[in-house]
Amino acid sequence: MTGTLYIIGMGPGDLELMTPLATRILRQVHVVIGYHGYLQLLKPVLDAQRQIIVAKELSQEVDRAAIAVQYALDGYDVAVVSSGDAGIYGMAGVIFEYLSQHNPVNPPPIEMVPGISALQAAAARVGAPIMHDFAVLSLSDLMTPWNTIKQRLEHAAQGDFVIALYNPRSAKRQHQIEEARDIVLRYRSPKTPVAIVRNVSRSGESVVLTDLEHLLTHLIDMFSLVLIGNSQTYLWHERLITPRGYYSSPDLRVLVLGGTIEGRQIAQRLAARRIPVTLSYQNAPSHHPWPVGVEVHHGSFDYRSLTEFVQHHHVNYIVDAAHPDAKTIHHLAKTVSETLHVDYVRYARSSLVREHSLIYPVTSHEDAAQIAATMSGTVLLMVGIKFLDVYAQVLLPRPQVNPVIRILPKSSSIHKAETLGFAPQQIIAMMGPFSQSINAALYDQYRPKLVVTKAGSYDLHDKVQPALDRGIPVVVVHRAPESGDLEDVGGGHVNSLEALEQLILSKIRVHSPT
Repeated sequence: MTGTLYIIGMGPGDLELMTPLATRILRQVHVVIGYHGYLQLLKPVLDAQRQIIVAKELSQEVDRAAIAVQYALDGYDVAVVSSGDAGIYGMAGVIFEYLSQHNPVNPPPIEMVPGISALQAAAARVGAPIMHDFAVLSLSDLMTPWNTIKQRLEHAAQGDFVIALYNPRSAKRQHQIEEARDIVLRYRSPKTPVAIVRNVSRSGESVVLTDLEHLLTHLIDMFSLVLIGNSQTYLWHERLITPRGYYSSPDLRVLVLGGTIEGRQIAQRLAARRIPVTLSYQNAPSHHPWPVGVEVHHGSFDYRSLTEFVQHHHVNYIVDAAHPDAKTIHHLAKTVSETLHVDYVRYARSSLVREHSLIYPVTSHEDAAQIAATMSGTVLLMVGIKFLDVYAQVLLPRPQVNPVIRILPKSSSIHKAETLGFAPQQIIAMMGPFSQSINAALYDQYRPKLVVTKAGSYDLHDKVQPALDRGIPVVVVHRAPESGDLEDVGGGHVNSLEALEQLILSKIRVHSPT
């Protein structure tokens, strides 16, 4: 007669969080098998005099399964323990796979005993971060190819899931968490809230609340679980909160005039709150994934077409997140909002740059080009395509200056650069967003004597800081303000996504959950 094989989730570590059923079974069985670190935590529950205790290392999961099955076939009641829940990166799958492959004639009866997972315990420590849809991934590539993990992470980030990362870093695996952060940054703000919970419910527990931008500045190891918020997760009183959607209004319809990454981000935030939103682009980059739950409009607007669109779609809030230089659409949106008595707000990127001896603010691209002309060596231009002719006229005739440009990988942009006289080795065609680590790698590769960028860039800090860290001077072009640029029209302007979101949410009537 065979014994019963119990697969037990012991919870995250604190024995008070282990279920009474798990405790009772662990005290009753003849054999207990597990990783020696987990068995140390279970000492107060086990009886080493009466029970057979089999301790194994982390890499010996298959051995544990084989030993457990054999003991059960020999008639012993056996418990195999996993931390958290045995069905989440635990021993359950290992044992079932072992049995399916060896297929014993009389397999032992198996009982699964669920446990509180590290994810649940970590989430409870930091508030309510997984109140909405979430994805759980392990960054360990011991069992899964790294390219497969990256692909899954890409889809989770694109789908705006809250993301929980198990096994984020080890002594032998350092780069995975860095690449993971860069992948998520393609779809989320650098200010997205993040929690790092280490040794949850065990001795030495620590909790760090940070954001995507600063994630890698904190201790992360195999004892850590990383929780990355979605586009609507926010921090309140040292707690992470991901709204479920109880506070929404069917009466609000938002039109976001896009053209910037912030336009995509605010549309995604509003859609996640179940607010009807349309994201409008003049020229849609077809290779970009669209935010989940966002209707997308392609094409230019004039006064008549924008008026008809607002009326036909019952838009009652216009968010102008078009490019800072798109003066025509700014004026058009303000005019239509006034005419139709529709709320309007303009998102204006903050152009504040801290004072530093290596930062040279100027008010025109002509001035920036003249400063670049005094250099001898590579000058890295990250100013877009619109004013590239200014730099071409000033810099290309000077043999001591090697202007290298970073532009979008669009045929029209590359054609314009080549027409202006830039050689292929002077053109970097890349699609952003660019994190500090990517910009740092670019500076290390090209070793520029000067970096030129624009104050209106959404990622200005991520461009400037790596340059300053390397002693590279930076010219920052501030567009000279023009009359009426930021006139208030039914709400004025804001320069942070958080303030913009709160401004729109202030229009929402609070509903009780149903």
